[in-house]
Amino acid sequence: MHLAFISLNGKQHLYIQGLHRRYGDVVRTGPNELSFCRPDFIVPMFGCNGLPKSSFWDGQLAHQEDFRAFLGIRDPKTHARRRQTWARGFTSEAIRSYSPTLIKRVGQLLEHLGTQTGEVIDLSKWINWFSYDVMNDVVFGDDIQVMETQDALGRWNAMVESDR
Repeated sequence: MHLAFISLNGKQHLYIQGLHRRYGDVVRTGPNELSFCRPDFIVPMFGCNGLPKSSFWDGQLAHQEDFRAFLGIRDPKTHARRRQTWARGFTSEAIRSYSPTLIKRVGQLLEHLGTQTGEVIDLSKWINWFSYDVMNDVVFGDDIQVMETQDALGRWNAMVESDR
């Protein structure tokens, strides 16, 4: 309950950082929750031979019965098979190749936001458009420019509406 109260103020990360400074690299933050602060813990826990996913994922993705999102697959064999499809896109070389696209799109996002000083900005809309443009650039090699046109063709809106 204490952590939930701290989260209301948007300071949970600072609170947990303070706990790590006081108690070390691993801190219990709840009855069934631990916080780890060292990057070298990630692969042993979340890598291909890491900890199995708990039943928590069944409740979070209950609506996905026929085709489960990759993130929520609990069966190691199914996960390994689906992971092969994605693996090439996450090699060091592939990730480095995305850098020019990200630099271009981040610059574009900052430019657009910079022109709206003194105005109320729907940041979630801009982040969605940014993400959509980056994914189209990286995955499809397509320069759709949803952010540039502020979704004048309604592509983002059509995608969101199709999920309802």
